[in-house]
Amino acid sequence: MVDRVVVTGAAGTIGRAVVDLLVRRSIDVVALIRPDEQLDSLATVLAGDCRDESFVAAAMRDADAVIHLAAIPSPGAHPAAELFENNTVSTFVVLDQAGLAGVDRALVASSLSALGFPWSPTATSPQYTPVDTRHPLVPTDPYGLSKVVDECTAEMMHRRHGINALLYRFPQVTSQPELEQLATAWAVNPAAGARTLWSYLETRDAVAALAAGLECSLAGVHRLMLAAPTTVMSETTTSLMARFHPSTQIRSPLHGRNTPIDAEPANQMLGIRPAHVHPFTGTDP
Repeated sequence: MVDRVVVTGAAGTIGRAVVDLLVRRSIDVVALIRPDEQLDSLATVLAGDCRDESFVAAAMRDADAVIHLAAIPSPGAHPAAELFENNTVSTFVVLDQAGLAGVDRALVASSLSALGFPWSPTATSPQYTPVDTRHPLVPTDPYGLSKVVDECTAEMMHRRHGINALLYRFPQVTSQPELEQLATAWAVNPAAGARTLWSYLETRDAVAALAAGLECSLAGVHRLMLAAPTTVMSETTTSLMARFHPSTQIRSPLHGRNTPIDAEPANQMLGIRPAHVHPFTGTDP
């Protein structure tokens, strides 16, 4: 039973939505934000730096789980070394302090970028599809590398403290209005979506996946590939892969618009499936 959850990066798009959902479910939430951010919430809101051990240690008292979302979310806007240091040190501190506090469960935001192709400075293709958790990790950018290190840190913290973890390899996470804009842009220029395999996850589905991770059976450290089941493209995935990733080995048929990412193990472990799929067949609340 999860009664108290620490959420880092609580002022971000996913963070705000996660905090709101957990509060509505009457879970005691400690929301961590940066000093320059604001969060209007019924959660306990603490402002500080997730690289600060004393700040994080105080937040972890009596917590049952931590959802770690805090990170610089992409390369380019910050110096490479600053991004790498921020992301990896904050993950180390958050998971280490969680383990020292006896927190049993950590849900960590990793990324499809850990595999290497989304932010590569040169055109890079997956070795095979559907892409799964066994795909080699070959990042060439500081953000992707930081996510590889974060995953290794979670494994080390499991050995060090016994904390169990789910590592969420999110694709592009976007709201419904933003997704419509993305679909329009990629329809005009499908090459722009090639690095992310034209994949996405609607924000509400990302939040639902995190909430499910608080409740599912969990022992050890598990990587999860997540994505909506279909791309935003009208062109078939097989055709897109042949055009933009001709060197990629197709290990099993890609039917219709199916996303070339194997999210089925994650769906089964979490016990849910994305409900908000372009052109949106899900029901709005």
